[in-house]
Amino acid sequence: MSSASFRKVLFQVHMWIGLILGVLFIVLGLTGSVLVYGNDIAAMMTPAPHASAQGSPLPLDQLAQAVSAMAPPGRSSLQITLPKAPSDPAILRFTPARAGFSPGAGGRGQGGPGGEGRGARGPRPDGARGRGEGRGPGGPGGRGAPPGPNIFVDPVSGTVLGTASSGGSPFVAQVHQIHENMFLGRNGRAFVGWLGVGMTILGLSGLVLWWPKRGQWKFAFGVRRSAKGLRFLRELHGMAGIWGFVVFIFVSITGVALGFPQTAQALFSNGAPTGPGGPPGLNFPATPTVEVDEGAKPMGADGAVALVKQSRPDADVRSVTLPARPTQPVIVAIGTGGERPTNLYIDPYRGEIMPSPALPARVGPPGIPWEPLHGGEALGPIWRFLVFLVGFLPLLFVITGVSMWFKKRAARMPMGTPME
Repeated sequence: MSSASFRKVLFQVHMWIGLILGVLFIVLGLTGSVLVYGNDIAAMMTPAPHASAQGSPLPLDQLAQAVSAMAPPGRSSLQITLPKAPSDPAILRFTPARAGFSPGAGGRGQGGPGGEGRGARGPRPDGARGRGEGRGPGGPGGRGAPPGPNIFVDPVSGTVLGTASSGGSPFVAQVHQIHENMFLGRNGRAFVGWLGVGMTILGLSGLVLWWPKRGQWKFAFGVRRSAKGLRFLRELHGMAGIWGFVVFIFVSITGVALGFPQTAQALFSNGAPTGPGGPPGLNFPATPTVEVDEGAKPMGADGAVALVKQSRPDADVRSVTLPARPTQPVIVAIGTGGERPTNLYIDPYRGEIMPSPALPARVGPPGIPWEPLHGGEALGPIWRFLVFLVGFLPLLFVITGVSMWFKKRAARMPMGTPME
């Protein structure tokens, strides 16, 4: 096949993918841009109430007692997120017990004001930016009952100040559902993954079609002032594509990896098997179990924090999770600055810090943090802003592409006619 024939075929592929799936690409792009700053949007739309009582904070166990009547039926773990400032409330949240769930910082928790992650890409207790929808070791497909609401409690008076959905702002939560699965449930994730494949094909084919001929490079990165009509649309389309190419392809490929996590793990581990303990590519550590001592009273939240402070005086305690079952440890999440917190597991019967569980045995490289890479959080604020901007590219591509298609049809011009 000659170069000219190849370009004609590639153009047809590029054009029809864009025309057929363009609206869906726009939806993915715009919702992705919203979710890049969904943490901040959720905080603005559903701000946490202020704690006004003056004095010394109450014991954590007393705060837990203050919300005990709000616990759902059955066994539930209770996460207590400590306030970071005197005017901040403590945030408590019940999570119904389910197999494989590990509350705290080891998994990615539920988003919302003071929550832990991606239900609405909400803020986590540590202030880090996360994206979690109950995506802990239970993993997608293994989710149990949804978590209860965030309960805001004045840490001094113990007064319940209000509640808010653990999904954060309802608007951001809905945007997240659109972006992740198009409201198609479990099958929607794969559907969005295939859209990511389409966007990747568009980006790569667009690069080939954009590639300028010899002597034309000086015009390849902008729009000439003299450009009008079809030429203006073509140059604007190409300029936006080449300037956003790296970020666009990166976001598209990481989106594909999120849509097909098992396939992505197989590719990045050269097909090597992984050990049990979590979905391929995630490999969460299994939560340790404790031996129940019938004659001992289990340690509460205050005792667990005191034990951690005794062994690690400089530890910044972010949250404490009281277990749903007697065989589970108390989990204390500690961290420094904006880093992701670390879980410490406390045996509540023997009053000791348990060894941190190791990742399951596996062959191949460790799991790649696809979500922070896809959303831009993992690579700093500048990259994050670029990811935000790239979310608008599908809109520009569809507007310019469809306009070129209509203009060529009106002029009875072959669609593959180059605009050199």
